[in-house]
Amino acid sequence: MTVTPNNTNAGSMRKSRTTAVNNKKQPVPSKRKHINVPTVREKEQLSGLSGTRCDEPSERTQRGPKPKNIDDSTRSAVMDDKTMGFWSKKLIDRDWYHGIMPREECNALLNTEGDFLIRKTTEKSKPFFCLTVFHKQEPRHFPLFFENGGWTLKRLENPQKFGHLVELLNWMVGEKYRLAPTSAILVRAVRQAKYYIQHDEVELSGKLGAGAFGEEPIDVAVKKMKGNPKKSMLRGFVKEAKLMRTLSHPNMVHVIGVAPMDEPLMIVIELAKNGCMQTHLRKEKVSPIEKLSRFAVDTARGMAYLSSIMIIHRDLAARNLLLGANMEVKISDFGLSESGKTEVKAAKIKVPIRWLAPETIDTAIFTTKTDVWSFAVTMWEIFTNCITDPFPGLTNSQAKDIGSSTS
Repeated sequence: MTVTPNNTNAGSMRKSRTTAVNNKKQPVPSKRKHINVPTVREKEQLSGLSGTRCDEPSERTQRGPKPKNIDDSTRSAVMDDKTMGFWSKKLIDRDWYHGIMPREECNALLNTEGDFLIRKTTEKSKPFFCLTVFHKQEPRHFPLFFENGGWTLKRLENPQKFGHLVELLNWMVGEKYRLAPTSAILVRAVRQAKYYIQHDEVELSGKLGAGAFGEEPIDVAVKKMKGNPKKSMLRGFVKEAKLMRTLSHPNMVHVIGVAPMDEPLMIVIELAKNGCMQTHLRKEKVSPIEKLSRFAVDTARGMAYLSSIMIIHRDLAARNLLLGANMEVKISDFGLSESGKTEVKAAKIKVPIRWLAPETIDTAIFTTKTDVWSFAVTMWEIFTNCITDPFPGLTNSQAKDIGSSTS
């Protein structure tokens, strides 16, 4: 199944469906070729590099388009769009290729001397492939070059050009080649994380659809990064998914996985079938007090859980509360959240003024206690059926002044 492009903004939610998952709600893995733990033997292939030297026949016609505008004097690793697109598709099924996952996430997967992986990154918004190797207790990064129909590395002593990246990796592992200017060698290729989802396992659609892959699918929601985001935005997006993967509570939205192998990067989460609580209550206008009380209790339970594991949400509001199949509240949107801290000093970020605690307005400091203030404002929203935002009739500036004056 393929991903259908759409015009949603970065971080927007969309109904979708993906393949059925096992009892742990993990997506069914695609039939990709695993690299696993390579056996290094002289002149032999990398064990797990699919048992062959490359995906395709190694004739020149299979080596991809010759790159354009590559400055041989600077040996730039940046590829033109056509070449990058060609090789991105060739590598997408390789278990040691980690797509556009940020450097920090890839670094965390490496922990033993010689561990390595391939990822795609950018330099001045231009994409290129990078070999990341764990050497002397730290990750080292080596840009990969595709020039004149062949793969190589800067300072590569062997002048041979390799028609496929797998061939280059085979050669470096088999020869125990030491990467200049370090003495790093490639020993073990690191698999994609278990929570990775392939883009072709997700079908974006405005409607909930039937299954595929011979198994019953599950309906999901997708939060995606649109366009050509800066590295800081990409890191923040993946950080949100990483934090959400640690959550395990009935009043939290469950993350199924992350699709990082191609653009747009997507976070795949469980579908809250009854949608946004704010929208639901505004549409209903008048709700039974028992129903509103249940929403309040569910929200309290969820926030108590976050506080118990030292997570500061920083953006609690009715708009970020979803309703599951049984009308249970599920807290979502952790883009501003911080884990493992007792307080957070706000940087230059957009903050929801009308939900902010007075001390946060004055000091720009967030704590679990300031989440309590946001919780109280959210309770006001619930019990007024979310008919309006807090401080109705006032501008954000006026609401800020009132909030600040109460501290």
